[in-house]
Amino acid sequence: MCRKKNNIQLPLNKCFNTGRSYVYELENAVIRGSEGLTTNRHGKYIFENSINRIKPLIKNIVVERLKNAFYERRNKRKISESVTSLLGPWVANYFHWLSDYLPRIRLLRKYERKTGSRPKILFPKNSQEWMKSSIRLLGVNPKRLYRWNNDLAKFDKLVVTSLPRKRNEEYNPEPNYSTESRKWVRNKILKNVNKTSHNVSRIYISREDASRRRLGNRDEVLKVLKKYGFEKYIMSNLSFVDQVSLFHSADLVVAPHGAGLTNILWSEKVSIIEIFGSEVFPCFFKMSSILGHKYSPAYGRTRGRDIYIDPDYINKKVKCLLACKQN
Repeated sequence: MCRKKNNIQLPLNKCFNTGRSYVYELENAVIRGSEGLTTNRHGKYIFENSINRIKPLIKNIVVERLKNAFYERRNKRKISESVTSLLGPWVANYFHWLSDYLPRIRLLRKYERKTGSRPKILFPKNSQEWMKSSIRLLGVNPKRLYRWNNDLAKFDKLVVTSLPRKRNEEYNPEPNYSTESRKWVRNKILKNVNKTSHNVSRIYISREDASRRRLGNRDEVLKVLKKYGFEKYIMSNLSFVDQVSLFHSADLVVAPHGAGLTNILWSEKVSIIEIFGSEVFPCFFKMSSILGHKYSPAYGRTRGRDIYIDPDYINKKVKCLLACKQN
């Protein structure tokens, strides 16, 4: 048995250790629903396949039980092959896909080298184009993808990969992402992208197509930023490859908090000004620290679902970062 501190206890057949991260095999595991709620043959829930978040795990348990109890008694299919899962909470979120899901391919490759096994990969059937593009750029053959259709199935063998953790880190329900995992995804994808197709160094990420955390006074802020040569981009208008190429050449990025800032992963040495309203999130500060980028938060105020920030404050922030670069 391979036990993880604070985790749901899992009776395992084999556990392959890769530093503090690990890969293990389960026989007769059951996967159900759109987010791939997973149980072992004894009915215990697999916490790793809910990216170690207890709230989405509980939500999925309740949803699936209600489906079975009231209106969706489904026949359980038996599938006689080995699989691994890239299903789970927030899988269609750009940040979580690149931070929680794609790094698992690195552990899967280690498992494949050790065992000679090449399991199929459970993949959301209605996946975004950037999900398909990114996994292809990691070198995964599309023929290995098993398109999951919110099904209910029992698999002969499930290969579970842990979340990417720092090598010296004990089990943590919200892991600090390892430098190695971030850089592995970064380097693999950059190797397969034309990095010279954009020559823009200063980027403002607009969230005007989003339902929240839009910059309410963006026209005033953009007027300031354009004095410094910033160009506005809406990430949903760009392909995945275009986003990678654009941010690889970036020198300075300004943006309200949002998944588009995940693209600093592709930058060499970039400075970031992240704009917050009443809520503050540390994820891009952590990512910047791992990648060696300069990071500066800017605090505005929230009105309704939008953020408002003093343009003069942003002007001082940009001036300060530019002065730091010259020194």
